[in-house]
Amino acid sequence: MKYILCSLLLFFSLNIFAQNKYKTEKDVSAKVLSNYDEAFRQASSNQFEAAEKNLRKALDKEPTFLDAKILLANVLYERENYAEAEREFEEVLRINPAYNYRVYYNLGITERRLEKYDEAVVHLRDFINTDPDERMRGKAQEYMRSSEFMAKAVANPVPFSPENLGAGVNTELSEYLPSFTADGETLIFTRLDRDEDFFTATKDANGAWQTGEPLTDINTDDNEGAQTVTADGKFLVFTACNRKDNIGSCDLYFSELKNGKYTEPQLLPEGINTRQWESQPSLTPNGDALYFTSTRPGGVGKSDIFVSYRINGKWTNPRNLGRTVNTAGDDQTPFIHADGQTLYFSSDGHPGVGERDLFFTRWNAEKRDWDEPTNMGIPINTDKTEGTLVVSLDGKTAYFASDRKDFAEARGRVDLYQFELYEAARPSKVTYVKAIVTDAVTGAPLEAEVEITNLTKNLPYLTAATDTDGTFLVVMGVGKDYGLSVNKTGYLFYSDNFALEKVSEVNEPFVLEIKLTPLPDSTSAEIAPSARPVVLKNIFFESGKAELLENSVTELNRLKALLEDNARLKIQINGHTDNVGGDEANLTLSTDRARAVYDWLVEQGLAAERLKYKGYGENQPIADNDTEAGRRTNRRTEFVLW
Repeated sequence: MKYILCSLLLFFSLNIFAQNKYKTEKDVSAKVLSNYDEAFRQASSNQFEAAEKNLRKALDKEPTFLDAKILLANVLYERENYAEAEREFEEVLRINPAYNYRVYYNLGITERRLEKYDEAVVHLRDFINTDPDERMRGKAQEYMRSSEFMAKAVANPVPFSPENLGAGVNTELSEYLPSFTADGETLIFTRLDRDEDFFTATKDANGAWQTGEPLTDINTDDNEGAQTVTADGKFLVFTACNRKDNIGSCDLYFSELKNGKYTEPQLLPEGINTRQWESQPSLTPNGDALYFTSTRPGGVGKSDIFVSYRINGKWTNPRNLGRTVNTAGDDQTPFIHADGQTLYFSSDGHPGVGERDLFFTRWNAEKRDWDEPTNMGIPINTDKTEGTLVVSLDGKTAYFASDRKDFAEARGRVDLYQFELYEAARPSKVTYVKAIVTDAVTGAPLEAEVEITNLTKNLPYLTAATDTDGTFLVVMGVGKDYGLSVNKTGYLFYSDNFALEKVSEVNEPFVLEIKLTPLPDSTSAEIAPSARPVVLKNIFFESGKAELLENSVTELNRLKALLEDNARLKIQINGHTDNVGGDEANLTLSTDRARAVYDWLVEQGLAAERLKYKGYGENQPIADNDTEAGRRTNRRTEFVLW
């Protein structure tokens, strides 16, 4: 980081030196004064070498000429001779510590350059306690906080071992601004040649990135950059500047992946886009929130981070993240992790190492605000500007771009790298469900509705749809239980359950092949029974009892809707237990539980003659009863057609 003292130099010259030029231990001769005045003119014109020569001539004759010593110290600083500048400032304070209090400020800044952060804190604090200029005190307080941070950061470096992403991604050109699908198998990045374009790469069987290919659906002859995608890669938001339909200088656009191609990009609505600069978008995994950077008026600083939520398909008016995150400076490049509560960003307004550092913060649900941002530390942050940081779904790997040539295997002007993220900076644990939905009879992929319920809070979590290839991908946070339902008109629904509330980590994602059973032809005289039972995985009972729990209601309503929509459908509800307990007790419990579902449906107005129930106890296991997971699977409620 470079601290330019020229402006301070000029300020001192005009406001202090003219008044205090002769306030030394003895008056100076005309010759000495002439050397000093000439040095001042030269320093004002950035002729620092010549200024130094004249000042040394003056000080050879008058060693205690303090104005000349202060000017010499400033000139030495500008010549990056920080050790000598420090000695000159310290000599001024030794001769007369009260002569010019701003020497304390300049000495503190110089000691920062020498990485003497503890000493810098002392001298900056001395300046704060003596100088009446509020603006200068504010700057000194910023540098003092930064120095306090640096003293700790230098003493406690964080692990950092960057690896180049390889020749498939990096070329002799510049590659930067990466984004990934949740499974980490698809990378979209920006490459700068004559203009900025998007490229996409996938991994081969060995985990290496294959050669990036241009994203021709989106790229134009203009610049496209700073993109973000949802976890399934089907909703893309990016930045484009100076287009005919732009509202401001740079605006945010979106495109959707349909039938294997991205649709024609469209502007996000006014409110998100303004007449100012909007860029650097970051989507939550399910696309229900968009974080981005804007220079719109009314913010906290020069550029701020905002968030907009998508509710029922419409984006809300963006909200500034507030003064905990945003500062009077530039706060940019937000990346919201898939956990939805850990935000990584860059800033020059929080105490840091360089011109702009990387930070992370977490959403604090209790105080309804973000926690105080944490600097990601040295050597991740350097004395230069750091840009976007992207973190993998499992939180263990971070990705970034750098132009540093001292990194191993540096290939181009700017390359993409990855490194193992240290534990304290990792986000909360998340996993994902990746599935393909097909017809159980024909094997053809199906376009179906996907609903996920947060069973811990008994609230809807996500509604989505499969693509034309029958696939979907949904991210879920560890620490909650989720229920999944896949529905399509003319088919029996599928349900699943993911018990994540009491687990701390999921090593493998959930990969499912979901086969939906077609309903019998409703025009037939007789409806044939289904050969495949449908397990109701989100029907829950109190342990050892037949009392339905409240978080069963979503699944029960789904079953009710199926029966109401298919008036000729008849079902038998079956109850099953594990092998814990006696045979007779298990048979009774399973029967009572099946009866509880039957009774609930009848109470909801469904005709009793369309329903049956039966308990099977422990006699029809579908998993190994020797493990807890197997016993949990065997404790089930299901239905079949009759």
